This record gives sequence, C-alpha cells and structure tokens, in this order.
Amino acid sequence: MAKQLDRIEELRRYIDISETGIEIAPYCTPIAARRDGFRTVNMDVFDTDAILARASGDKFVGPSELERIEEIDIVGDASELAALTRELRTKHKIGYIVSSHNFEHLPNPLKFLKDCSEVLKDGGVLSMAVPDYRTCFDHFRFPTRLSDWLDAYHRPTPLPLSSRIFETRCVYAEYSDFDGKHLAYNMNRVRPEKFEPTTDLKEQYSAYLERLDGSFEYVDSHFSAMFGETFELMVRDLIYLGELDLEVLEVSCTIGHEFFVHLRKGRTTKEPDNVFFERRRALLQGIQAGLGTGAFPTVRARQFLSLSGFSLSKMIEPRSVLWRILGVENYARLRKMNARRRARRRRVN
Repeated sequence: MAKQLDRIEELRRYIDISETGIEIAPYCTPIAARRDGFRTVNMDVFDTDAILARASGDKFVGPSELERIEEIDIVGDASELAALTRELRTKHKIGYIVSSHNFEHLPNPLKFLKDCSEVLKDGGVLSMAVPDYRTCFDHFRFPTRLSDWLDAYHRPTPLPLSSRIFETRCVYAEYSDFDGKHLAYNMNRVRPEKFEPTTDLKEQYSAYLERLDGSFEYVDSHFSAMFGETFELMVRDLIYLGELDLEVLEVSCTIGHEFFVHLRKGRTTKEPDNVFFERRRALLQGIQAGLGTGAFPTVRARQFLSLSGFSLSKMIEPRSVLWRILGVENYARLRKMNARRRARRRRVN
C-alpha cells in the first residue's frame, strides 16, 4: 500500500486540489479521485458500466479496487481531448490533466500533447506515469523516435498502421522468475537474460499481411516505447521546434517499472540555444548509456563483482553493491531486519 500511495503522491505533486482537472482512463485506481476531494472530470473510451464489467472479470482487481471506480463523465479517445472537452471549458478553467499508463497506448502522441496544451490554462500541469519499455513486455523493442510521432501527427490515419502493430507484437516478451511469468518487473531487480521473446513470429506476420488493406478494427498496443531520457528528448525537441507550448518541469528516472512526467502550460521565456543544445547532448548521452543490458543495476553489480574479484556468496559489502543487487525495497527490508536483530541482542545483553 505504501508503494501505491507513494506513486499517487508523485502524480499529485503539482496538482492544486482546488482547481478543476481531468483524469484520463482512471479505471479502478484513480489518481485524483473525487472521494479524496479533487474536482476531477473523468474521461475514458469506455463508459462506467463497461468499466465495471471489465473490472469485475479482471483477476488483478480486488473488492477494494472495485469500490474506487468512479463515474465516467466524458466517453471518448484521449487523442480527441480538445474536442471532447470544449463544452467543459466554457464553464471551467482546467488546472491539471493526469494520466497513468495511457500515453504509451496513443497512436498520435503529439496530437494528445498539443491538445493538453490547448485544454490547460496558463500554468496548468500535465502529470503522467509512463512505463519504461525496458522493464516490460516491450523489452526487445527499439525506442520510439521523434519521426514516429511527427509522422503520426502530420500524416494521420484512421487506424494505426499495420507496420506499427507488427512492430509492437513481433518481439513481445515475458519475464520469467521463480514466481512465474510477468509482463513488467522492477528496474532495480531485473535480470535482462530472463526476458523471453515471443515465438509466434509467423502468426504475427500473417496478421500483418491481413491488416495491410486497412480494413481491421482498432488493436490496442503500446505505440510508444520510451524511457525517461527518450521521452524528455522528444518533448524538448518539439518545444524547440515550436511544435509544443509546454515546459518540462520534471521527468523522473525509472522507479520500479515506470517513470513520471510533469509538464506545464505556458513558457514565459525562450531557452537560449546554448542551454538547449547542452541539455540535448546530455540527454543523447544518457540514451546511449541507457540502451542495452548495461542500463540494469543487476548487470552493473555483477560486472563490478567480476572485476573486483568478489563472488555473490562471499560478498558482504560495500553497501552500494548490495543496493544494486537487492534493489531498493529488498535492501531497505534487509537493513530493517538487521536493525531489529541488533536491537534484540542489546536487550538480551
């Protein structure tokens, strides 16, 4: 529960509870819930009854989550945010838009970001949780490029291109460990070699060929594969090119299997070119370092141990290496256990 509260607090960090806002696809875990005092308008592609039906049949949704499902006020695609909220904006100024694990599904991400800029009042904030593709079933994909976003915006199609769907499906991965198979895993504990790619390549290729004429129904996929640096680079490039009127407040590092984004409407001053290009260089270098298995703390720890002559069975310190091996949560748990053990010894003595 604490972990869930922490991520909710992170997504709420720039939200003013007194303002009217929009939450996109809250499902059974709303971030800015009305029951918590937020003046939130909920938007989803499904109406309330459909969401209740889906959640009731979802084995990962328990009774407490079912109780948190809220009424959907606007039914529609988030890519049409500006059009769908036109009437709402005649009555209210929108101070925030919040979204968790929805942005990566959008076939036209740039249009959504532009719509957010149009919908938000000056100073309003867009806050999102986005999965790091390296830690989930997108693990073997190549990261999305700015040209992908620009093509989707400037050459839109009624449905996602068959090639984009094929790209998302042909290297679909599962993470296997002693606890079974997972679609996502904690960045600090991931061992990249435990990701296994799909074996149904011929089936996916046949589906690709069938979709070439464009006569297929919408297929839900992660159309953007990103981690924090790739997302921030694309957004900053769009701002520099004059395509986006949003300011980057913060893009976090990967926490667990996701990163957090906070963008604000209305830039007051233009960033000098030298500052922009220096930040751009740093992001590109960060992306370069973040690609491949070297991005994972477990891999770096094993490399360190190998170079240092340590073995996992004999290694006790340093603490920084333990942190990399165990991950933040397990390391903190180990420290608490050791602290309790020392306290018991002191009482005995």
